[in-house]
Amino acid sequence: MISPRPWKFALAAGLLSAGAIASSESLALALADIQPELAVKLNGKQSDALSNLASAKLGGAGSGSDNGKVEAQRAIAIDPLDVQAAAHLGLISQLANDQAAAAEIMNYAQRVSRRDTTTQFWWIEYWAQRGDVKRVLRHYDTALRTSSQAPSTLFPILVTAIQNPMVSHLLAGSLDNDALWTDQFVQQVAQSAQDGAAIVWFFEDLAAADFIVSERAISSAISRLIDVGTPAQGYALYSTFYPATRKLPIQNATFAENTHLPTAFDWNLTKASFYVGLGSDGLEIDAPATASGPVASQISQLPAGEWQVLLSHDGGLKGSEALSLDIACIGQSAASLPVAQRRPDILETRVRVAADCAHQRLTISLRSSEESKALKISRIKFREL
Repeated sequence: MISPRPWKFALAAGLLSAGAIASSESLALALADIQPELAVKLNGKQSDALSNLASAKLGGAGSGSDNGKVEAQRAIAIDPLDVQAAAHLGLISQLANDQAAAAEIMNYAQRVSRRDTTTQFWWIEYWAQRGDVKRVLRHYDTALRTSSQAPSTLFPILVTAIQNPMVSHLLAGSLDNDALWTDQFVQQVAQSAQDGAAIVWFFEDLAAADFIVSERAISSAISRLIDVGTPAQGYALYSTFYPATRKLPIQNATFAENTHLPTAFDWNLTKASFYVGLGSDGLEIDAPATASGPVASQISQLPAGEWQVLLSHDGGLKGSEALSLDIACIGQSAASLPVAQRRPDILETRVRVAADCAHQRLTISLRSSEESKALKISRIKFREL
């Protein structure tokens, strides 16, 4: 009778061997991204580790021929769908000045997966060198849709690129409201673009393409245009998106509720410890006696000349004494205003606007008083003298 023990030992050894293999494969997979060289030593058939090691060698290769080509070829042999390895081989061909081979390999990588950032960046550069803006933008879109890291690299490039009107037009026409990155990019333009003209024509291109621009982006773009010293362009943008408004010295003279997110050309209420709000009857203020400072402001467009400004409210003479009105040219110090005339329910002041002061910042403020202030401002009027 044959003893069962050798069979049992063989089975045990087989199980231990299988466990060791499973353990090394799992560990190699876990280390593929962070320590690819060790992962390859643990499992030489781990394609992710091989392609990562190839990339690491190419990135650090200052001399010698060890650019990771062998590892990338092994990775592709193990897994033909390893897009990182394919892109790596494409880069090696590019560095060897074999443009045709690089394009062929990168075309393969593009077919394997659209989610590889290296591949998309390569095609962006490839088509940019050939002046094909439409194809460049197509790969921008692909990269930004599929990589959470792409915006930090590509947004600044695109923000600069829209200074070219043709690029601006093509980009605006290609944006998709359903793509998560597009709203983020439009907001980036609104907040950081340096060229005022580029901001205007890009946003006008968006409007012409029926792209739905958020009110936040519109407000940010207008503020940006004022910050870079082009308030006239800011108002042009305001008129594009809110065409029902008219070019008046001031918008919303009756202090009605804003119908959209306020821009610099609408009433902006100061965040304060007391109540300030726009309502159906005007600008409501409910503040303690010690409260003081700005409550509402707007960019005005008073033509050159001398103006009488009348602020109507329901606070009687004490209300007039509790209010002040300041007008300052954009980018300059505050204008010199005569002492205001304070009558029951009306605060009157006068201002002289210089010929080079096309845009002003108008600010309504509270003055400290001995009594609490509960009043409602119903209208502001301008009369040319």
